Amino acid sequence: MAYGLFRDDKHIYTYECKSVAEKQAKSLGYGFYVRWLTFDEYHKRMKEIYVEGKYN
Repeated sequence: MAYGLFRDDKHIYTYECKSVAEKQAKSLGYGFYVRWLTFDEYHKRMKEIYVEGKYN
């Protein structure tokens, strides 16, 4: 499973461990949240990063 760190519906980072993602969101403060990524969302994000070179 993968979890995404989001702010205002913008995907910031992907984590494999939910507790790590939640700890990071808490340390960053207000407006950051974590949610489970579906397979399609995860696949799309990895394609953007590794194939298309989009890191933001």
